[in-house]
Amino acid sequence: MTISFPLIHSARLEPKMPFRPFSIIYLTAEERIKEAELLREEQVRWERHPFFYREDAKRALASLKASLRPRFHRVEAAVEEIVRPKKRRGRPKKGVEPETETLYTLRLNVEFNQQAWEQARRRASRFVLVTTVPKEWKGQQMDAQEILKLYKGQISVEMNFVFLKDPFFMDEIYVKKPERVAVLGYLFLLALALYRVFQRRVRQFITPERPLKGAGGRKLTRPTGQAIFQLFEYVKVVPPQAAGWTHPTRARKTAHLRATKDSARIGHG
Repeated sequence: MTISFPLIHSARLEPKMPFRPFSIIYLTAEERIKEAELLREEQVRWERHPFFYREDAKRALASLKASLRPRFHRVEAAVEEIVRPKKRRGRPKKGVEPETETLYTLRLNVEFNQQAWEQARRRASRFVLVTTVPKEWKGQQMDAQEILKLYKGQISVEMNFVFLKDPFFMDEIYVKKPERVAVLGYLFLLALALYRVFQRRVRQFITPERPLKGAGGRKLTRPTGQAIFQLFEYVKVVPPQAAGWTHPTRARKTAHLRATKDSARIGHG
């Protein structure tokens, strides 16, 4: 058995915004936003806490460079010297120059790395399929594109068996013999086949110009069988006999039969 690993690149998934929650590209975008917020916090923190000695500022700069490993930003950090008036209590004396002090702060220059971001987007829009399908299958060459089509086609089959996997139906089976369990499984498959045929026949008569009105006034162009059955929940079925209605042909036959019986009764009398 040969196992192949075709690499798939989704051109539709890469530029899509906003991204689907919890997808790889969505998580990558979240990481980019969190990284930008972290760098802004670092900028504010180091600007508010200056150093009195240049050597302390240099050691803090080396530690900062070792801890920062941004993926989507370029960060340039340097020690900046600041000269400011020294704070004293009280009002300064007239004619006396204020004393100054020299402080050292870390200045961070953050720039968005567009190239790294695009590379991460392209990487996140790729995925690997693992398959045992041979290179030639059913008389057809199975390249990566054909394998992807085959893979995408599985979802339509898998969605058919959702209700068969539902614990509501399969949690408890009240039959004892294995052959009866098998028969019950075949009945489920027959019900699924009827369900799919019903859904397909209804969809054949629905177009975008003439959609089906579902619950809540929604316009459905490809309704599921469940959505179609919901429309019948409000339909009340009344047998003709309960409504006091009789088919005209049957009513004539009944009247003729009664007239014949009455004529025979009069003749005997």
